Amino acid sequence: MEIAEAFMGRGLNSMTVLLAAHDPACREKLKQVLADQGTLHIVGEANDGAEAVKLARELRPDLILIDLCMPRMDGIEATDLIKKAHPTARVIGLSNHESTIARLNFVKAGAITCLSKENLNEDLDLWIR
Repeated sequence: MEIAEAFMGRGLNSMTVLLAAHDPACREKLKQVLADQGTLHIVGEANDGAEAVKLARELRPDLILIDLCMPRMDGIEATDLIKKAHPTARVIGLSNHESTIARLNFVKAGAITCLSKENLNEDLDLWIR
């Protein structure tokens, strides 16, 4: 599914985002990339997978950016639980490596894609637009 199709009918002015990454530097990088978009509003930040599931249920964001490697619950398991509780949420997985297995597992869990954190600025911009 193209990102444009995924967000059809939603005004970008009202798009809410949940960030889920254990590494504070990763969350800061995500904030910087999202700040360039200007139309996205970060409504929460999770430090681990279990917290991401909890916040996704409470906040019901439009978009969730979730890291693969996190304590208590990895991003793939968290994505699966998030999508079961909040099926309309769009989830983008994040990984340190361009692993085909990680990408496939994220998509099987319900994510629209899995992006490499190394190319995050370019890739995330394309997927969000």
